[in-house]
Amino acid sequence: MVAGGIGLAPLRPLLLDALAERAAYRKIVLVAGARPPDEFLFRAELDRWAARDNLDVELTVDRPAAGSRCAGTASSGTSASWSSRRIGQTCSGERTVRGGTTGNCCFTCCSAI
Repeated sequence: MVAGGIGLAPLRPLLLDALAERAAYRKIVLVAGARPPDEFLFRAELDRWAARDNLDVELTVDRPAAGSRCAGTASSGTSASWSSRRIGQTCSGERTVRGGTTGNCCFTCCSAI
């Protein structure tokens, strides 16, 4: 799931349903972006999701806060990765949204820039 800014709001129920029926899915990845870090929606929930073993969370920002680092954690004790680049271009380069594999699906909700 790829959510840019306010796009996390309409994708949140879909993600909650997927987590409730976790056994039905092989891998769930959430890529959520915001312009500056303080504009993330559902901040506490993002941290809880990032701490889960069965969900990959990638957070990206277009304008990192002063003194922030590109790679790191969303907050103390969580495993979400940070990026200071636009969605799909993460620091690690390990997670990208790819299509063409049978059985995969991707949900996106982002505003066009």
